[in-house]
Amino acid sequence: SFRELRLLISGLMGSTRSLAWSILFLLLVMYTFGIFFEQGVVSYVRNKDRTDQTRKELLAWFGSMDSTMVTMFSAISGGTDWLSIMTPLAEISRVYTVVFMIYIFATYHGILHVMMSIFVDSTMTASRNDRDLVIAEELSRKDSYLTQMGEVFRETDIDGNGTVTWEEFEAKLQDPRIQAYFSALDLDVAEAKGLFHLLDSDESNSVPIEEFVVGCFRLKGGAKGIDLAALMHENKKMVKVFHRFMDSCNTFFHGFEVRLQAIDLHLKTPPEDTI
Repeated sequence: SFRELRLLISGLMGSTRSLAWSILFLLLVMYTFGIFFEQGVVSYVRNKDRTDQTRKELLAWFGSMDSTMVTMFSAISGGTDWLSIMTPLAEISRVYTVVFMIYIFATYHGILHVMMSIFVDSTMTASRNDRDLVIAEELSRKDSYLTQMGEVFRETDIDGNGTVTWEEFEAKLQDPRIQAYFSALDLDVAEAKGLFHLLDSDESNSVPIEEFVVGCFRLKGGAKGIDLAALMHENKKMVKVFHRFMDSCNTFFHGFEVRLQAIDLHLKTPPEDTI
């Protein structure tokens, strides 16, 4: 019930370091541009002994380093219309107008958007890595597949004995629901016969519905690393058993050959004459 709050907190915690560096970089950019504008305003005020409205506005925006930093932040955060700040700068020189527009574009459309993307990426990463959320979604998806496929295959069970025969299964392959479920499980309907015989371990031409549904779900998607490792392990065990069987056969046939040679030698030896 608190999934959104958990994701928000996880996203904030995960982006703390990136956020700190982003803020530091933004302050550096604001400070650099602010010094440039403040120096221009100071030079303009000193060289022009005026008391007009433009002078008052420039001193209000860039009269000190504190007011300059507040002005630079207000221009990109919506606190003040940046056009009203740029207008008195145009009285100094058109260069300041161009530089101010570059500052607005670089910070508002560049740095701030990058900072926003950092939050979004951190939240998405937290969502993917949220163990509780991943487990809950996976269990919910598994239960949904098993329940819905179980209902469909129960409809396939014509005789009602709780098993699915190949004939019953084949008759339902054209059902759009069967095709949709197989597609969701990354299984190919064209290989349905091979799939059925794979699940029919006792070759009775029938598979219990629950066993069939669970078997289909276990075959979902491609082979994973653990599946391949398990297959290699079983293969090694079979090779060891086969080698022991061959050794036993060699021992048996060797002993059998020795006995045959002994019998053959006994038969070829003429019996001794008895007096």
